[in-house]
Amino acid sequence: MKTIYKFPLASIHGNIATMSLPNSSILHVAMQGGMPMLWAIVKPDEPPTERRFIVYGTGWDMDESWNLSYINTFFDGPFVWHAFEVKS
Repeated sequence: MKTIYKFPLASIHGNIATMSLPNSSILHVAMQGGMPMLWAIVKPDEPPTERRFIVYGTGWDMDESWNLSYINTFFDGPFVWHAFEVKS
């Protein structure tokens, strides 16, 4: 069985956040209630694995040594953010 879950990405702007997620496929990142949130299709019966995410602002320097997988761009008032998963 699969279910869509929502996870908070609190305080990760410019920092890597490690999250424990069930087997999942990332759908989207957006602001909700003043906080960045991540939506994913998950298999809740499977054990969680650690995954790493980072959010950059437009114009910020990016570490080229990381293997990043783009998720999407989202907005918070005048700010434009870009969400990535950090791959091994």
